[in-house]
Amino acid sequence: MVYLVNGEGNWRIDTDKQTGFPFFSYLIKDCLEGTDLAMPQSRIWKAAELAILAQLQAKKL
Repeated sequence: MVYLVNGEGNWRIDTDKQTGFPFFSYLIKDCLEGTDLAMPQSRIWKAAELAILAQLQAKKL
């Protein structure tokens, strides 16, 4: 079950009959072969940059 909530509303999506995770096989292939099947490398670098910036700005509670 997946719950999607955004500014337009909320939805419950039944995923019980769906199988397979093609993203992960594409990601592994990208790592081994240097391709961009899962997502472009520019997006991966941006995600890493944002994660580092978030860590630098984090405050201990």
